[in-house]
Amino acid sequence: MKTYHNIISEILEKIGEKYFLTYEELNKLIPEDIFDSEFIDELFIQLEKNGIFLEDDKRIKEPLLIKKDYHRSKDEFIDNFIDNPAKFYFYELRKNINNKNDEYIKKLLKLRNDIKCILIKTRFFIRSILKDFYKIEKNKLKEEDILYLDNIKDKNKYFENKKNKIKLFYKQIIKEKNNKKREKLYADLFRYLEKVEFNFNYFEKLINDLRFYINLIRGINNKIELIKDKYSINDKNFNIILEDIKNNNGRELSKIEKEIYLCIKERKKFDLFLYENDLTEKELYEIYNKLERLIYRYNTFVNEIITSLLPLVIKIAKYYILKGAPESDLIQEGNLAIVDGIERYLKKEHKKSFSEYITWWIRKSMEELVARNKSALKISKSLSNDIKTFLKSANALKGELLRNPSIDEISDRLNWSKDKTLAILQYIKSPFSLEGKLNDGSDTTLLNIVEDINNKSPDEVVLENIVKEEISKILNNLSEREKNIIKLLYGIGYERAYNYQEVAINFDLSEEEVMELEKKALKKLKEIGEKNNLQELI
Repeated sequence: MKTYHNIISEILEKIGEKYFLTYEELNKLIPEDIFDSEFIDELFIQLEKNGIFLEDDKRIKEPLLIKKDYHRSKDEFIDNFIDNPAKFYFYELRKNINNKNDEYIKKLLKLRNDIKCILIKTRFFIRSILKDFYKIEKNKLKEEDILYLDNIKDKNKYFENKKNKIKLFYKQIIKEKNNKKREKLYADLFRYLEKVEFNFNYFEKLINDLRFYINLIRGINNKIELIKDKYSINDKNFNIILEDIKNNNGRELSKIEKEIYLCIKERKKFDLFLYENDLTEKELYEIYNKLERLIYRYNTFVNEIITSLLPLVIKIAKYYILKGAPESDLIQEGNLAIVDGIERYLKKEHKKSFSEYITWWIRKSMEELVARNKSALKISKSLSNDIKTFLKSANALKGELLRNPSIDEISDRLNWSKDKTLAILQYIKSPFSLEGKLNDGSDTTLLNIVEDINNKSPDEVVLENIVKEEISKILNNLSEREKNIIKLLYGIGYERAYNYQEVAINFDLSEEEVMELEKKALKKLKEIGEKNNLQELI
């Protein structure tokens, strides 16, 4: 069996004296059954050592250049493009994009480190990771969900070592009663956590947990403000009412006091979270706002990279269309490969540039898509040539006519029968534009005849308003708590429906109690609905 070293040596022999190679030419030299990223990494290193450059665009290639001309300076190499300004422009443009992406990668690495440094220095992080260690013991989580273990040989041993070390630190902190010594132990733990490689997705999960509590307190504060506006209560009077509620000796609460009391009960969950994590509300907001800004910048840079690489994805996709895969699927797969490639590139250091690395991930993902696509057809060489001819003629006609050519026009240009042209079109499987005109002599487009399911008709809008009014009337027959629970569970008047856990936290109840209240409320609503014949509106 051939080793990677032998395969790379054979590839270098086939390249010969050339020092300029396109990705497509190199792709043909690599055996079809090899998809290993380690092999690709080593191949790029050997190409660089042998002075072989890779270029994306075959049209920029100088065919007669060989390695003996490599001693030429950079200025002399650039002079080859001066006779064609367009070539030079696209060469420089592509170089600038690659440099820009490399800069974005450096910024992403820094942002990841900043996010990690903010999170690991909080009691919230330590409590969360200890809870998740327990979940792993109960098989509710995997070790990979917390730590980055891709390059670790004995993953279980490595994970247990880190877990026990963190637990030991925490036990020492709990036992220590001297505040200064305790703070020193915390500082030692934070320094240790800085050296541990965590899965970045774990940080995103923790940020989502913080977001839940931030949204919870914001919702409570909004309710309190609404109560103040509703009953024209100023801050001084509000504090007096709070004191009356706290000092209540069994007397029945007034309507205003009941509403405020419900808000206080909802806030208990938030206050408990702050107490457990040794945080004030102000400190929590500061930490969360810092993290949100960093995450926003991180996602912006990732989107910039995806956008800049989209032309490359489309270009590579065109090659694999001939292998029977739909273009839209290939582009989607390429974009997912970019996201996956960014993650992999950020996790370990690479000797080659990000652009070279990500190109191979895009190609690899598209190769795998073609391989697993059961409907992919094996196309003969003659059929492949016919498809190329079809695409070339269709593009030429589009340039001449300044519109999409019809099947008849393409058939006439190629001297093919209409049936053959339609058969070739079946293989290409490229998506149609909704703005493209139908070939019936009219100006009608697909956009004119396809139903827009997002826009409602006037009748549907009127009926929807009637149903809303009826639902509102029926819900008024329930108690205030039952009404609010049903609204939250089914998203009535809210942007989304809330789950049992969220509703339970909101009302300071267990999930079972929420389910029982929902069951009782739905039974009441069913009886009322049958009396009012609401089935006719559905």
